[in-house]
Amino acid sequence: MKLEGQIVWYSKTKGIGFIAHRVGNNIARYFLSAIRIIYCEPQEPRVGCNVKFEVDPRPPRKPGDAPVATNIEIFEVQG
Repeated sequence: MKLEGQIVWYSKTKGIGFIAHRVGNNIARYFLSAIRIIYCEPQEPRVGCNVKFEVDPRPPRKPGDAPVATNIEIFEVQG
């Protein structure tokens, strides 16, 4: 099942960032890696872009780490 969210932080030099996904009043955070992007419009990820993604079923590597987003589709923010 694809979730929807927004990129809230991204390092172009490292190719990593975070996606925020709102569930009611709570916001869940997911780790974004450029190697897990399957579609990107604009040309590169940036803060504010809307995304659709799946959650990697494997648990995070360390306690406290964010779950990993996979099969990420990035779309430009409208407006």
